[in-house]
Order: sequence, then C-alpha cells, then structure tokens
Amino acid sequence: MFKITYRIIRERLSAFLIITFLLSISLISFNIMINNIVGNLSSYNIVKNIDKLNYVYFQPEDTELALRMSDDVSSDDLMSTEEIREKAISELDGTEKVVEPLAFSGYTDTSLLSVNDGLSVKALDSYLAAQIDIPLSEGEWYDDSYDDGVLNVVISQESNSLKVSDTFELFLSDDTSITLRVCGILENPTFEFRLTVSGDYLCSLDLVQEYISAENDMTPLIYCSQTALTELVDEEFIYNYSKNCIIIFDESASDSQLSDNLDRLSSYGYVTDKNELKEWTNVQIKYVLLKYLPTAAFLFLIGVVGLIGNTILNILNYRRHFAIFYICGSTWKGCSLINILYITFSIVISLLVLSGYFTVKMISDYSYETAVTTINILITVILCTLLLLVCGFTPYFLMKKTSPVQALYQES
Repeated sequence: MFKITYRIIRERLSAFLIITFLLSISLISFNIMINNIVGNLSSYNIVKNIDKLNYVYFQPEDTELALRMSDDVSSDDLMSTEEIREKAISELDGTEKVVEPLAFSGYTDTSLLSVNDGLSVKALDSYLAAQIDIPLSEGEWYDDSYDDGVLNVVISQESNSLKVSDTFELFLSDDTSITLRVCGILENPTFEFRLTVSGDYLCSLDLVQEYISAENDMTPLIYCSQTALTELVDEEFIYNYSKNCIIIFDESASDSQLSDNLDRLSSYGYVTDKNELKEWTNVQIKYVLLKYLPTAAFLFLIGVVGLIGNTILNILNYRRHFAIFYICGSTWKGCSLINILYITFSIVISLLVLSGYFTVKMISDYSYETAVTTINILITVILCTLLLLVCGFTPYFLMKKTSPVQALYQES
C-alpha cells in the first residue's frame, strides 16, 4: 500500500503539492484567527471582573498635541494635561477612587534577575489589582501592607530564578535603596494592565495586553501596591508615566449622576465606560472573524474538494490495481486505505508547515509558551479529522458501487 501510495503521489505530484499548500494556508489562517480571538477573550475576561464597579477610563486632553495641531494656540493659553485631569476630577460627584499609573525605577546587581541594570516597578492600586485578577502561577497578589520597609511585589517569569518569598535590593540612587519581596509570580502568558493607551474606541485588548518581554529589553514586569509605595518611597522617586486614569464611582451613584459625570469628563478629553469597552471588544472579535474566517474556510473548502477530486481520479486511474487486490482476497475497505494514506500524507505535510509557522512565530515573539494554546491544538485536530473522514469515505463509497469485474472490463 505504501508503494502504491508513493507511486500515486509521484505521478501526480503537482496536484498533490497544490492541494497540500491550500490546506496548509487554511490551517495557518484558522490558527491566526484563533490566536486573535483568544487574545481578545483573555483580555476581556480579566477586565470583566470589574464590570460590577462603576468605572470609566479617562484620557485628559493632550495639550502638547493641541499646540502641534494649531498655530493659534500658545502654551500660555493652555492648562497642562495634569491640570486638566485634576480639574475634571474635581468637578465629579460620587468619586470613590482614582487609579493613576504610578511607577518608580532603579537598578539592581542581583544575579537572580535576567537584567542587571535599569528596572522599573509599576504601582497598581491593590483594590483594583484584586478585582482584575491577572493570573498568577504561584503565590498571591500583594495587599497594602508592608513589613520592616520591605515592599511586596508580583513579578513575571522573565525574572529567571526568583521564587516566592525571595528578596532583592533595588537602588533608587547612589545612597537610597528599597528591598522588594516577591509574593507572587505572574502566569505565562503575562498580561499587563495598561493605562497609557489613547483613542476614541478602546476595547479590553487595549487596556489588558500580553506583556512581551522581548519588546521591553527582556525586563520582567513588576507590580506593587500604590499605597505601600507612597508610604515606603520618597515622592521624588515616584513618577506618573501617563496622565490617563481609571475613575471608580461609588456604588450608590445614580444613573443620572453617572451620566452627568460622563458629560463633564467628555468636555476635558476622551472617556470610555465599561459598557463601551465591552461593546468595542465584541466589535473587535467580529472584525477578526470577518477578516480571517471567509478566507480560511474558502481555502479549506477548496482543499477538501480538490483532495476528494484527486482521490477519485486516483481510483479511476488505478481501478485495475484495486480490482486485482479485491479478487486476490482484499476488500474495498482495505483498498480504500491506499486513498486514506494519500490523504494522511497531505495532512502530515500540512501539519509540518503549520508547525514551521508556529516555530517562526515563537522565535520572532520570544514567546515560547504562548504561541500554541489548547484551543489551537483542538481546532486543528477537529479540522484534520473532518478532512480525513470526508475525503477518506467519499472514494470508498464510490469504489463500493463498482464491482471488480466492471473495473477490469473498463480497464481492458
């Protein structure tokens, strides 16, 4: 059977390669679509945890942009972006909490880290951190407590051999340092809660995005409590790396009060509430489906039809061989295994091409754990199984309707 299958492939090599190429491209397209959808859903599931809160994402007007866009505006006529934000917040009613993107930087010489120079620690409000629940592989999220001047942090796995309860020193200046204690290790893929994105139509993927250490000089992502940070580190070392913020309103705030707050914020910049965030996430997922699904399905369908057609031609060309096999004691089911082997070879080569795509993706993204997910494997197995069943059984039923005598007679 293997020899005949090899002979069939060799004699009709161009058709075999074209069909296999189409199947490979369709599998790659399906997996690109899956990765994009999974990325959106993973980000949305993290943000979804704070849906019970009355919150908005606020981007105050960029005064530098206003100066660049208009020749009639001078810097003396404008408030700074920070002043605009503070003024907007001061006019709101029922504000419970404002979460700002605070951070501090330093350097460390510990061999436990994959970097030995600059290191940035981002501060996230512990209440919000507990709500968004970015996954941890071990340990727990920090709270606002600290012991003996030690700051608790969670850190991504780019930190090499750092484990839960390990400590290391971060030097803020030549004569100032702070001790950091690892209380949790972020799970791979590591997600970053971002307060630096801007624009009208934001979705969850904009606010919660996978952290690619290769794009950040292989620096690990580190989070700490804002409250503990402001207690332990002098103000001169803390900086606000973005003017954007999350504003959380009191649970008792009425709908009219929330509507008035949104109107006030809108006059000072862009504002996105949680409902808009969810709406644009759904739009993004639909966009990914419309972008990839028609092409992937069309290529897959062409591959399936081409493979069925090719196996039928193989049966017509080699029906005498199959008839002789049958007369010598074989069955049509056994003869159809030759066609199944033909299809299997095509599927195996397509999977090798798909593996090559994933390998290139992993190398280029430096993301060895996240390029292939369980969903990728499951969908690929389903598609290949469907392909094998449809293309394998269709020729079998065709062969079953033709008697060996008819096959020999037609051949002669």
